[in-house]
Amino acid sequence: MFIIGGYEKNGVVYNPPHKLIKFMYAASDVRKDGREDQIKHYCQFETNLKTEKEFLRNHPLYNVVFFENLNQTMATDSKFMEYSALAANEVASLTDPEVLTKLHSLGIKGTNKYSINELRGILIKHLAEKYQALAKDQLVARTQRMIQNIIMANTTPEENDTGK
Repeated sequence: MFIIGGYEKNGVVYNPPHKLIKFMYAASDVRKDGREDQIKHYCQFETNLKTEKEFLRNHPLYNVVFFENLNQTMATDSKFMEYSALAANEVASLTDPEVLTKLHSLGIKGTNKYSINELRGILIKHLAEKYQALAKDQLVARTQRMIQNIIMANTTPEENDTGK
């Protein structure tokens, strides 16, 4: 189960129009990730209420963690979705001028062609890619340290002597 509560945007707190929105279990999928299998669980929420639909479409995690339909959700890379969620939470707390400033500081041009919600989406995507690259770099560095530790543990002190 996945529950959507309120969110804050531009300093204003928005709550669900009627009650907490509960996404109920819909399907599971087993995916290969290298040597490991990952089991992904998907949830869905159905409503005919226009106010709930609009609330969800305006939510900062819309098209990041939850989507319009289950097919879009299942087609999304779950690891990238995690980084997108981190970025969306960061961007949600920014005011509109702060979003523009952040885009300009990252060197993203052509911001006058898009609405502020589209610019937020661009910023989320850019930050998610940045977070993913940072995580990959950290994983590579951690792996290299682990390999060095294994090599050091399996060599004798004479072999570790840099004078030879």
